[in-house]
Amino acid sequence: MSDLSTIFNILLAFFTIASCILMFVTLTNAYRLRNILLSWDSGKLFGFPLFASVFMLFTLGMLAGVTIMGLSGYTVVLTFYVLMSFNWLMSSYFMSRRYITDHGIVKNINDPSQTIPWSNVHDLVEIEHDSGINFAFFYLPYNGPGDSRHCIRVELSVPNVHLDSFRKIMDHKLGRRFSKSQVPVPGFKQIN
Repeated sequence: MSDLSTIFNILLAFFTIASCILMFVTLTNAYRLRNILLSWDSGKLFGFPLFASVFMLFTLGMLAGVTIMGLSGYTVVLTFYVLMSFNWLMSSYFMSRRYITDHGIVKNINDPSQTIPWSNVHDLVEIEHDSGINFAFFYLPYNGPGDSRHCIRVELSVPNVHLDSFRKIMDHKLGRRFSKSQVPVPGFKQIN
């Protein structure tokens, strides 16, 4: 039984270290962003990601329950779980934030395919919904010589609170390249 317990403790330590590395990389990527013009939270629970927040609350509750009951044998293990859940929560929070920079749109700071330079945007579509507008950006990434060019679509949901500021930035960065004519398509609207 102690061998199995040792294996589980090693796995727990491994995942805790991995979550620390993920949080470090995520915070480093967030810190490296320059010229942020606009940003907002996109989490479902008061701006925080839902699953990471629920897991954090659950582990804190378990640690509090174990401490109140005096079960000190579980305190160390649950402390590792709390640390892991904190790392997951912070990483998820910064990955779910949307950043609009002078260079482009950063939808996920840990995923380069979710970063769109303004100069690569070739088309966009606006889709209205209750809490804001979804923008679908189409862009061609540059992957070096001999690149077989394929269009990538990235959707960005902009809340109503930030819609005017986002439109001003978008008009400034993209307005010169896009025509102002509108093609009537049910449910879609071209940039104004």
